[in-house]
Amino acid sequence: MPLRLFLLVVLIATGATPSHGTSPFGAFVRSLLIPGWAQHANGQSHTALRFVVTEGLLWSGYFGLSAVSSIRQDNYRAYATSHAGATPEGKGGVYFDDLGFYMSQQQHDLFALVDDGPQAQLYGASDGNTWEWDRDASRKRFRRMRNAAESADRNALFATGLVVVNHLVSAIHAARTAEASLPTAAVTRWQVEPFRGSSLVQGMSLVRRL
Repeated sequence: MPLRLFLLVVLIATGATPSHGTSPFGAFVRSLLIPGWAQHANGQSHTALRFVVTEGLLWSGYFGLSAVSSIRQDNYRAYATSHAGATPEGKGGVYFDDLGFYMSQQQHDLFALVDDGPQAQLYGASDGNTWEWDRDASRKRFRRMRNAAESADRNALFATGLVVVNHLVSAIHAARTAEASLPTAAVTRWQVEPFRGSSLVQGMSLVRRL
């Protein structure tokens, strides 16, 4: 929110000039805030619509995938409780990874002792930490269910990345369009020329040509 307020202040300060309309930087800020805004203001309704539709589809994808991930997460947690006697409440990702790899808490602790010795991280037999799958097929199904939930969550995150890309593409397009529509574009050229006139040592000078 502070970033958006800052961009709005910049937009008000630099967005327009009396003689040239919206400046390239002002157009950039507008479409960075809302894709298609500057394009619509510049009369490019179809281009603006494409950016707006893309934005809507990406956000719809994000919320849809987030909802799918949440539902799948609830499902694999309930499945672990039903088929392994697990207690998912308050547990993190490592716990669910171990649930998918080991048939029981005892098996996990045994392998951990063999691999890490006295430094092994053990669950112990305390309440809330024990589990034992009713069969290996259930454990494998749990892993598939959890992987599906994680996949939906990653795809939702990917959708937010595409939202950022859509904002940047719209902003760059708006700035370039605004620059191209300026009545006169002052182009600064630089050229290397030798000094003219008498001199003991002939040098070189940069001459700015407008």
